[in-house]
Amino acid sequence: METNIPDATTSLLATVSPSDTYCYAPYWHEDGDIILTAQDNQGKENQFRIHHIMLCLHSPVFREMYALGMQTIDKAEETPIVPLKDDSVEDVRALLLVLYKGFELYANPESLTFDDALGVLRLAHKYQMDQLRLSMIKLLQLSWSLNYGEYKQVIASLSVTEKEKRLYKSIKLMNAARLTECHELLLPAVFEVTNSISDGLSGGIDGIELLSSEDWRRIMKGRASWLRRLETLEKAGNFMSARAFLWDNSLPDEKRLSIFETRGNFAAGKCTYTKESVKFCLIAFKRIKGLVGRAVLDGISIPDACGTWNAQEFKLSEGCCDGCSNWMVSLIRNKEEEIWENIPEDFDLPKVDQKEYKKTHIQHIL
Repeated sequence: METNIPDATTSLLATVSPSDTYCYAPYWHEDGDIILTAQDNQGKENQFRIHHIMLCLHSPVFREMYALGMQTIDKAEETPIVPLKDDSVEDVRALLLVLYKGFELYANPESLTFDDALGVLRLAHKYQMDQLRLSMIKLLQLSWSLNYGEYKQVIASLSVTEKEKRLYKSIKLMNAARLTECHELLLPAVFEVTNSISDGLSGGIDGIELLSSEDWRRIMKGRASWLRRLETLEKAGNFMSARAFLWDNSLPDEKRLSIFETRGNFAAGKCTYTKESVKFCLIAFKRIKGLVGRAVLDGISIPDACGTWNAQEFKLSEGCCDGCSNWMVSLIRNKEEEIWENIPEDFDLPKVDQKEYKKTHIQHIL
């Protein structure tokens, strides 16, 4: 992995006073033996006097950098100054907060913000702090899980206003996850941004300008793929092909069942229509077509459209029995999961291990 290692051999050696902003622990220690510098957006230099061991314990990059820097120092009282080029002041501050505070943050989690977590993730990736990088990924996965059940629980708990604010975070997460090669975070972030845009939440939301032309290309491709996947439900309802929609996305095509074969998994009702020797309520497919129509004509986000249906919706249809109601909902839930599991293919994104989709992300209770 390529890293932009600061040039410690050309660092200045001097007695430096702390900047006004970070003149207290954990950013400035009078007994610190190394000074990190970073420039803010206005070009002002900020200094952080710390203990080199805090960095060297976690990062082989800093160990190498410090070893090279020590070769140029002759006087014990001299303190090496290391400029961190291209690293933001905010990211450096967040990294030092985590390194020095550690478990204290669990008692005061609000002291580590979402932006702090992204900053630590970026620097942990850059300086090869593997365990710290993994910790930040796990922390972010509590809110952006690749486990679809967990992800839906988080989204369901949010108000419309909270979803709008979270959209900005998802865009930031997209950029950070791509930069740090955290594909398990990239996939749910891309999904959420695309889903929010298609659901009309993007209007006037900060952060849209952070999307690149390549991001927009992927978003448009993904939305088109969602439509194609949903249209298979409509084709099945029109009986154009008995295998227009196949069951169980995890199986090869030749081992999947058609939707009509899955009707037998649910209680029999007073069904009058027969297809492939399977009886079912024809009216149930009318609801399917309505769902497709809402997604295509009204612009409702397809994952949201799938998520709003329940058995009661179908039971209210004319003459649709309980068995067929549950059957139709199971078909839509299956389609919903298919959309989620195929994010890499639909958006031209890297695939992740299938085990990641089943992982649960809960804080460990001692």
